[in-house]
Amino acid sequence: MANRSSPWNEPYVPVHTLFVTAVQIFLYYVGDVGLRFSLPIPVRPGTEWRLLTLVLVHADATHLWGNLLVTLTVGLLFEAIHGPVRTALVYWTAGLAASICEVLTWTPPAVALLGSSGAVFGLVGAATAHVLLNREPMAPHWRLWALLVVLVVGEEAYRQTFAPSSNVAYAAHAAGAIYGAVLGACVVRNVEFGPVERWVGRLGAFAAVAGMATLLILLCARVAVWSV
Repeated sequence: MANRSSPWNEPYVPVHTLFVTAVQIFLYYVGDVGLRFSLPIPVRPGTEWRLLTLVLVHADATHLWGNLLVTLTVGLLFEAIHGPVRTALVYWTAGLAASICEVLTWTPPAVALLGSSGAVFGLVGAATAHVLLNREPMAPHWRLWALLVVLVVGEEAYRQTFAPSSNVAYAAHAAGAIYGAVLGACVVRNVEFGPVERWVGRLGAFAAVAGMATLLILLCARVAVWSV
């Protein structure tokens, strides 16, 4: 009888996470490029491409290294298991979904949106989907992952309660985490791929595509009514 080999036996080199980290550090310390990569809200014509580039720039060192702390823990582990293509897909699409949701929920005054928090929360959501879908292989480690999730959620709840007027993009965080979990359901590599995982993957793919299409339609409708 032959044993099935785990898809995790040969970890990937986390080239995407290391590359994004290096770019973010470089852009922060080489000079003030935030205004050229951040997204102005209301969105001005010709700046729509910044919905993606805003994840590469940060407001200050605390903002940068706080996001990199999670990226270099959750991101490195996730990419070592699932590879750079899946990781990049989660990171950038969750970041895009987070940016759009922040635009849709924006209220005056005008602001500039920047930072990788939405993409980072997308990695957290996708990694949570990984743990749930691989619940038996992850059994020895689920308590550590549950503790990390509790700490992240607890920090969000604390800041929302005691610093509601801060410049934290809570809508982007929530949207990134939800979209990352939905997309993660269809892109994570499972040790055992049974009927449950198959249907979860199909539903995740449908929800991810439909959700992104809906967000893009709502974004176009919202931007169309702004005269900037």
